[in-house]
Amino acid sequence: GGWRHRPALLDLTDTHWLNRKHAVEVLGELRVESAVTPLVEALNDEVGDVRQRAYEALIKIGAPSVPQVIPYLVSEEDDLRQSATEILRKMGNPAVEPLATALADADEKLQKRIMKVLDRMGYKKK
Repeated sequence: GGWRHRPALLDLTDTHWLNRKHAVEVLGELRVESAVTPLVEALNDEVGDVRQRAYEALIKIGAPSVPQVIPYLVSEEDDLRQSATEILRKMGNPAVEPLATALADADEKLQKRIMKVLDRMGYKKK
């Protein structure tokens, strides 16, 4: 049943925001891993409703979306940084492993952010 999400992937870039919003919801419900990239991009959508749904969808998809959310922890945009932090925190446990993995490759600035998120999640480095 992999076909259901294909139209939704196309609708993510639709000019009408309601279509984008619906697409984001479908992809979140179906937990479509291949949709992570466009969903992360949808966090930049001009329509708040679409951004909110993208945020929720990424949380639902969980661990597979973590590596693509992580770079936003050092975004110049306050809103995006905030969203990224919240997404990872709300994801909880599934985010811990990919976050810990990302630490190894992160530069100092990003490492600090990742540590902060892990810290807020109550995760202590062993």
